[in-house]
Amino acid sequence: MGSVSPKHRKTRRALTAVAVAALTGISMTMPQVGAHAATTSTAGPVHGGTLTLDLQQNFPSLDPAIAYDPISYTAVEEMFNELVTYKGATNQLVPDLATWTTSANGKVYTFHMKKATFWNGAPVTANSFIAEIERVLSKKVNSPGQ
Repeated sequence: MGSVSPKHRKTRRALTAVAVAALTGISMTMPQVGAHAATTSTAGPVHGGTLTLDLQQNFPSLDPAIAYDPISYTAVEEMFNELVTYKGATNQLVPDLATWTTSANGKVYTFHMKKATFWNGAPVTANSFIAEIERVLSKKVNSPGQ
């Protein structure tokens, strides 16, 4: 098989990312740029469109339970919300989809979920996070996050 030109490689990567997103049901919205920016800046999210990525390599995985390598994690971090996240480049935790309280002895954390929905309109609940944590810990998935 002959070599693939850099232009075709970028196109293939972008198409692969869009195909994976479409097949897994990931909904992405991208801001409009250029001449259309002024007409859409006050409107809500725009669904559909094109996502173009310039990557040095393909994503090894877009599954959050598997995506612990730097390339995959960067993409997954942009596609999925977490209970908490980091404030900028610091190590300070801040709320994302939940706020939290800590027991007096510091051993029990109680998360208070914000109202959120998945791409298909189903509610995000505490059980959504419990299921994902159990999935990461499952030997069947063999997650690097175990």
